[in-house]
Formats: sequence, structure tokens, C-alpha cells
Amino acid sequence: MGLRIDNGKSQDCPNVITLDDRADLLRKMEQSFTDFSKTLQERRASQDLTKDEREMLDVVLSHLKRHGQYLWGHVLQIPDEAGGGFMIVDRTNNCLEGFFHLMKHGERRRSGRKVLTQDFEGLPAAAALALNLTHPDYVKLVCGSLDSLPSRFSDLDIARREAKLAKPKGSLVTSSLPLIVSAALPLPDRRLVRLDSFCDRIQAASQGQVSLPPKFIPNPSQHI
Repeated sequence: MGLRIDNGKSQDCPNVITLDDRADLLRKMEQSFTDFSKTLQERRASQDLTKDEREMLDVVLSHLKRHGQYLWGHVLQIPDEAGGGFMIVDRTNNCLEGFFHLMKHGERRRSGRKVLTQDFEGLPAAAALALNLTHPDYVKLVCGSLDSLPSRFSDLDIARREAKLAKPKGSLVTSSLPLIVSAALPLPDRRLVRLDSFCDRIQAASQGQVSLPPKFIPNPSQHI
């Protein structure tokens, strides 16, 4: 699961390996691949091969040359100014795809709907983090235990409320950008931009007309 914290082997998490172990595993895989490629190249140089064997080896070697560097994950060094160390990048996005499938399965069971477009548009981005609470190591690190979770959320609310009260009245409140930006407009915005009067107003503004179209009021009951 991409959102989990990989904190190394422990008695509580015997199936979790450290980053050093994963990096060492990737290096061993790369070395094995290099040795295998050299073996095929040496075999291809042999004069005792039939035509079919040579063509077969040429196909395999060409594929290895083209796709060899993408057959395992990657160990990326992190600059010192960003904290140093290294990180492991998976070869594929199978973990993220599997996680998204799990979320969709849960939403279908909850709502009973097959098409989940509106459900996921209205779902906050932080909802994905809720599934981490099913992992004891994550819960222990974040709040100690599930019994302590309400008090931790209460502390966050208190801190946010105190910060809001500390700002002078009339000050401009800026909000950070969302973590996930969707290409689809929210439902109320889609209803608005599809109104004929809205298109007329844009057309008038683009032509530099002084007079604007009649005032329009969005109809919440208008279908998409």
C-alpha cells in the first residue's frame, strides 16, 4: 500500500523490510540480470548455432536492451538539501492501482452504485488515509491506539480554532492548494457553465461589449 510507512522489520510487523534491504535486493536483481545478458551474448557469439537459434537470441537480446532498465524498481538518491538518503521507486504503479480498486470496492458496497463519478468527486482527498487505520503500526505511530484517536482529532481542532481566532478580523484568509487536482469541475460549477446565459456573458465579454446579457440565476434543479 503506497500510503503506508515502511519503518523496517519489527516484532509487530515481521513482513516489512527496511529500505536498505529493498535497495540491496534491487542491486542483486540488477546484477543477476547483467550476468544473464552476458551469458546470452556469449552464446550468440558462438558459431555452432542454427539460424533459428540466432534469430531467437537476437529477439531476446533486443528486448533486454530496450526494456532491461525498467524490469525492477529504482534507487534514487535524495539531495542533501532535501534531507539526504535515498528512496525506492516501484517498477509499476500496481500498488496504487490496487489501492484505488480497494477504495472503489468499498464505495460500491457503501452506496450500491456502479458508477462512482459523483461519489469520488465529493470524497475528500484525506479519505484515502483512513484505510491506514487498519494497520497497527500506522496507528501506533500516529496516535498510539484507536482509543486515543478522538483526543488527537480534538487537539487538531483546538489548534486550528486558536489559529483562526488569532488572526485579525478582516484579514485575508488564504488556503493551500488541494493535494489532488481533478480535471472535472465540481457539480455546481458544471451546472453554471452549461447555462446558455453564461455562454452569452462570456461571448459578450470576449467581444468587448459594454452591455451585458440579462442577469441570470442558476437553477439548482437543472439537470447535468
